[in-house]
Amino acid sequence: LLRPSAFAGLCRQSRWNAARSLHVKHRETYVSAAPLVPRAAKSKGFGASGPATGKTNAKAAPKPTTPKGCRSVMVTGRDGSTWQVLIGKTAEDNDRLSLQYGKPDEVWMHAASVPGSHAVVRAVEEWQESLPPPRDVVQKAAAMCAFYSKAKTQRSVEVHVSTCAQVSKSKSSPAGQVLLKRPWTSVKVTPQSPETVSKT
Repeated sequence: LLRPSAFAGLCRQSRWNAARSLHVKHRETYVSAAPLVPRAAKSKGFGASGPATGKTNAKAAPKPTTPKGCRSVMVTGRDGSTWQVLIGKTAEDNDRLSLQYGKPDEVWMHAASVPGSHAVVRAVEEWQESLPPPRDVVQKAAAMCAFYSKAKTQRSVEVHVSTCAQVSKSKSSPAGQVLLKRPWTSVKVTPQSPETVSKT
């Protein structure tokens, strides 16, 4: 497996330098490992230490809803920002989460090379929507994504990270099987349950 060097920026932009598609499988299916082609960003990129300074006094967002077939876990970053991590329960739920519920620029993830749930990281407050989640939030979300996979008993699990815009599906694909286009990256985490993550 090829190992990427580090996180790269994954902020909003209209297009990606994506051409090659890789099969991603959930439960009955698998994800193949490959390096991320970094994407340029004008502001802080994916995995930044925290939100950019600026307007943070917007109205408090209403309590986030949980789409049908998803687990919802609230995660707070070291910078004080709060994010909702949505995790699919079944292969069919994964399809809906990745292709219907997930917004194009929201962070998407899946445990590499093993069956597991798809996960999406969602901004809770309106002012956060233009910002990527901080690095520690991504790590926590990835740890839960690994926990809800067949690799949950392993000490270290590789989790592929991209955005929902890079996820698609062919008509003939079974439930839970999608196509993941470049660019994307991966992180190494120790699987953790939502209960454990909530204590960190």
